[in-house]
Amino acid sequence: LSDLTNKYIEEYNKSLSDILTATNEELRQQKTKEGALGNLYTDFFRFATGADIGIETSGNFRTAWQPGNISYASLFNMFPFDNELVRFEVTGKEVRRMIWEIEEGTYSYYPISGLRVVIKENSITGKRKVISVKLFDGEIERDIEDDEILSIATEDYLVPKKRGIKGGDDFGKVLKWKNKKNLKAYDD
Repeated sequence: LSDLTNKYIEEYNKSLSDILTATNEELRQQKTKEGALGNLYTDFFRFATGADIGIETSGNFRTAWQPGNISYASLFNMFPFDNELVRFEVTGKEVRRMIWEIEEGTYSYYPISGLRVVIKENSITGKRKVISVKLFDGEIERDIEDDEILSIATEDYLVPKKRGIKGGDDFGKVLKWKNKKNLKAYDD
């Protein structure tokens, strides 16, 4: 390799140890229930894009963060995929149907920000049933009107930017009936 290439590799490797933040507790996203890490990540989706709702698949969380410093390398280990944020619009009626499809689907739990979703799980079969879906900003909870327009932020793995590509996880079922209205990518 050339000296120039070696210089860039060296600088990149140094940046991986740069500290982003720290935690006093272990942060882990379980695949079956709500957790602080999933809440943090989907809050980031919402706030970074100005969306009403943030949704992620619990399968994208690949490790845990132990108490102490969190570096760029920790971030890349947690999220090793080259996914990009996307935002799209739905009606209130579509939000409820979407939540029903994904939360009762194959992959079960999805971290969500901006909604309060009540789910009942059958203790014998393990099947999940969505009982209610309401908007929730952290303080105020309210019903969702059928015709109100809401925006959702997620990753392009779940809701691809390109036509003809199926959505990831349970979003494949959602995209059979839902068009990606006003889809915007945040790829910078």
